[in-house]
Amino acid sequence: MMRNKLPQALPCLQITGLAAQVAEKYGLRPVPYSALRRVYDTRFPLPVQTRSPNGQMWVDRYYIAWQLGSGPVRYGYLTRRHIFEELTAYRAAARLRGTPVLLPADIGAAFSSALRQMRLQEKNIWISPRLNKSERLDVR
Repeated sequence: MMRNKLPQALPCLQITGLAAQVAEKYGLRPVPYSALRRVYDTRFPLPVQTRSPNGQMWVDRYYIAWQLGSGPVRYGYLTRRHIFEELTAYRAAARLRGTPVLLPADIGAAFSSALRQMRLQEKNIWISPRLNKSERLDVR
């Protein structure tokens, strides 16, 4: 099966469920479904960001990420599209500045691991195995 024929992102309700798991597990503020729904209805959306005393979380149709305190950024859901958009943005920033702009090592490692799993499973979507399987979707 060709990768471009596969789903490019999860449905809004599924992403909201995964984000709720992350919020509950790490004591972060959850993302309301209505806020994420607006992301789906916007042509050039910005991620929904929540902050709480424990850290912050970013949720978009193409990824779920969080950071506890000043720790590393972690991902619970990634898409091939988000990874390549981020890599392209870092390359463009380096060209504009005329100096290297490096992707943080923790993010680069997460991207590499997710891409490896996507290739092995022939999918465009990766969901962390740490998240509850009942909320995971078969994304063939």
